Amino acid sequence: MDEPQASPHPPRLPPPPPPPRVQAWLVAWVALSIRRERFVLWSCVGLTLVLGAFAATHLGVNMDNKTTLLAEDLPFQERARVFESHFPLLNDALLIVVDGESGEAAREGARRLAEALAARPEIARSVFVADADPFFEKHALLYRSVEDLEAFSDQLVRFQPVLGELSRRPDLATLTDLIRRSLGAASEPPPGELAPLLDRFGDATVAVYSERPVSVSWEDLLLRESSLRPGLMSTLIVDPVLDFDALLPAGRPIAAIREVARAEGLDASAGLRVRITGYPALNDEEMRGLVLDVGVAGLFSFGMVLCVLSWAFRSGRMVTAAAVTLVVGLVWTAAFAAAAVGRLNVVSIAFAVLFIGLGVDFAIHLG
Repeated sequence: MDEPQASPHPPRLPPPPPPPRVQAWLVAWVALSIRRERFVLWSCVGLTLVLGAFAATHLGVNMDNKTTLLAEDLPFQERARVFESHFPLLNDALLIVVDGESGEAAREGARRLAEALAARPEIARSVFVADADPFFEKHALLYRSVEDLEAFSDQLVRFQPVLGELSRRPDLATLTDLIRRSLGAASEPPPGELAPLLDRFGDATVAVYSERPVSVSWEDLLLRESSLRPGLMSTLIVDPVLDFDALLPAGRPIAAIREVARAEGLDASAGLRVRITGYPALNDEEMRGLVLDVGVAGLFSFGMVLCVLSWAFRSGRMVTAAAVTLVVGLVWTAAFAAAAVGRLNVVSIAFAVLFIGLGVDFAIHLG
């Protein structure tokens, strides 16, 4: 007869039993817990409260993602440090954009906001109005092309009679007389170019009787058809005071900036709008979404675990014991993290969701 062939897969042996001393200790511990159940229960409650207080007061976060998540010797990190050494103002800067009905209104709003923020050193270390620097206000035309300057010069020549007369007598009577003469004669500027001027002054005259008068922007009128026409926004570069020990490092500066803007009247009623961007603002928005996602995911996973335990155990007492044990384990783990690590980053915050799924395994085995 043919001999039976050996199986290619040897039989799986059971795990070796624990050493007698460890086994005896575990048996004694379980017996003690059963015999002194009230003592064990209240001791666990007291220890959980102490560890929870320790975790709440000692467990912090470090949201400086640029230095904690990625190695500092990476090529792009080195290039970023070189860039920051040349432009330190742009390092973790908030960019505040003030939109207005005219470039002059936007710059005036930005100037008021900059002055108010400069008086709050606990919010901003420095404030810089990018398009209101004295150097560029004086020498900005040097950075334009020859074609742009020629077109601008021709437009100034056409408006020269109006500008010259108003520079000598800057009053409403002079402006009215110039408009009357321009409409009644073929003078400079021609009547076609007066249409925007007349429309704007008409709106301003009617708006005098409203709550918010309309301002007339000579800059907009003179540069309407020119490539030199300024934009309807002004930009501030703010070096904020960030708190990387908080979950939202830029939360306090952003809230304070919006509060200052409201106090200065930079809102829709004044024809202005304040927007905030930059790396800290984008990181703040991402962190708010992450915290919401982690919270929703944690509650959802916890609820799903309870549903599975209810279907498996068919015992309310067992499900309650497993849920309470899961919460206690989460508190103890947070206390251990506070003692061993001290601060969590944006990645380790998400581990709470994983703990809910993994920490319930022992309760399932015992159940």
